[in-house]
Amino acid sequence: MRRAARAVPLAAALVLGAAWLLPAAGGASAARAQAPAITLTSPANGALIRSSHVTFAWRVEWPRGLPLPGGTVEVVHRYASDAALTREVSTATRTCPAANVGCWSRYRPSATFYGRYYWQVSLTGAVQAASRTYLFSVSGPRAGPDRSQPAVRALSGLGRRGRRALFFARVRDDSGEARLDAELTRNGLPVVEGRTRFLPVVWHARQRVRSSRALPRTLAAGSYRLCVTAWDRAGNRGRHCARYLIR
Repeated sequence: MRRAARAVPLAAALVLGAAWLLPAAGGASAARAQAPAITLTSPANGALIRSSHVTFAWRVEWPRGLPLPGGTVEVVHRYASDAALTREVSTATRTCPAANVGCWSRYRPSATFYGRYYWQVSLTGAVQAASRTYLFSVSGPRAGPDRSQPAVRALSGLGRRGRRALFFARVRDDSGEARLDAELTRNGLPVVEGRTRFLPVVWHARQRVRSSRALPRTLAAGSYRLCVTAWDRAGNRGRHCARYLIR
């Protein structure tokens, strides 16, 4: 993934929701005003995009009736591969008048996207605020039928009797999404299972499957076999098994 425009210090970009101060007449006191609202419009939260290039759009608006401040702000667009916006971070910035914080509201980076990403828009400078963080996934355009099976790796884990089990796996598919079936067995006999709906998948992010019911309290402690099957929408599947301990 190629980096977008010039970098902004991460600590500054993470400042959330601070209000700006408008000096009163004579400088004797200051009135606190509400920060502008930042609304992400495209891609929508949870969107699946079938193109390797993405155009981002958002709105920044002051509440009506508020006095507008002077000075300038930095509008910071940021996307990354994790929800905390700390891994593989790319940023782009523009300077806007504080009274016109919406002067930049659309951005199409030159990067080629594939997989799962998170994005956010924030303001620093005379005004400080931040939007929610949105998720989107990119599968890219497809030519011809899908015959590629998902890649899947079940991860070893630990469960406790009397509680629902959590199963983890790493999954990748060229469509960008898959559904998962997990089955816990011992000596070939099923114990519990769990499944997910179709969800965005990318290899570096662990996928989680919760068992449909609690592990029986009478279950023997020890080593079991966890098998995870990943399906794509074309019906292709991949399967992998790992050791799972019960206590």
